[in-house]
Amino acid sequence: MSSCESGPYNLKTYFDYEKSCAETARYLQEARGVKRMGVLQLNVEFGILCTRGIKSVYGSNTVVETYDVNNGDLRTPITKLLGAQVDAVFHASFEAQTVNALKILRAFGSSLLTVGLTETMTDDATAELTSILEGDVFFGLPSVGASLRTQIMRANSGVPIANENAAALAYVHMISLGEALHHCGGEIICVAERMNVAPAVSEVGFEGFVDRKALFKTQIVEWRDGKLVSVRLR
Repeated sequence: MSSCESGPYNLKTYFDYEKSCAETARYLQEARGVKRMGVLQLNVEFGILCTRGIKSVYGSNTVVETYDVNNGDLRTPITKLLGAQVDAVFHASFEAQTVNALKILRAFGSSLLTVGLTETMTDDATAELTSILEGDVFFGLPSVGASLRTQIMRANSGVPIANENAAALAYVHMISLGEALHHCGGEIICVAERMNVAPAVSEVGFEGFVDRKALFKTQIVEWRDGKLVSVRLR
């Protein structure tokens, strides 16, 4: 169940997986020539939504193999995708599963284009995988703008931030929540309504809430010469 469905005052923030996966799939189709898409689907809400977005672009040319988060053996679904002769493997998942899948693909001798979430490409992950990432595609929230980054660092007393996007979302939404609480005097319905019309913040790609769900721009990047390079912002 989506967090918005579990309570009338809940808001959901992070990018729209169905929309962002569709935008990334369209980029792969148009710019990278991918005709038959393989999907390694993690069976959680965002994985299912992502597959829905990919299918909206690739339709019957989508091959889906699923797995559960507690199932550490990805060899079987990956073997099935390779056997289906897909042109790329789209895998929106957590860092550990992303790293594992990439290692398995390369161990099988596959040089297929792989697609994943930018947030999984941490320093540890890229240090481990740098030799096998060239040309792979990742997508996620836009990079945090310099001005907003400065505000966050000041609020955090200069202590380094582990994840800039997560910190930026927390900062932006807490500012809006503080303003809503002040304006509404803590009256919950008023707070929820005011949060639902929180202003856009371009420096983190936040475009506001619609029906209590946050809308964000999608940034698509590629791994080139040892670093992630932005190729499209939608």
